[in-house]
Amino acid sequence: MPRAVSLPDETFRFDLKSVPEGFVVLRRLTYGEVLARQEMGTKMSTPVRDGSGPSELTFDLGVTDSFVYLFSKSIVDHNLEDDQGRKLNFTDRRDVVRLDNRCAQEIGDFIDTVNSNEDLTPLLSTSTDS
Repeated sequence: MPRAVSLPDETFRFDLKSVPEGFVVLRRLTYGEVLARQEMGTKMSTPVRDGSGPSELTFDLGVTDSFVYLFSKSIVDHNLEDDQGRKLNFTDRRDVVRLDNRCAQEIGDFIDTVNSNEDLTPLLSTSTDS
């Protein structure tokens, strides 16, 4: 029968243009992880009536938490360091938010590509598949 689940050991290596000699190794998210991330980025508001007049109650779990989750679940290896030479920890919110915007955008684009329904073959031919 055909396989319909993500394999945790199936990874894809991408060389970064924004960080010379930098690379990331990514894995595909499971559907459950995609759903969990979508729930994190959800913002809800509802009208609330109290004695002083109409107001609104808002719940916002934040986009930053969603990206920290995405990076922590997707990146299985990398060679990226901070300005002190310490390897970045993508499960740590502080390291994710300190990333150079160009680097973070590039990694995010690769994560989107790995999790899309598109054929990865042309992109992987310019990088190393691990």
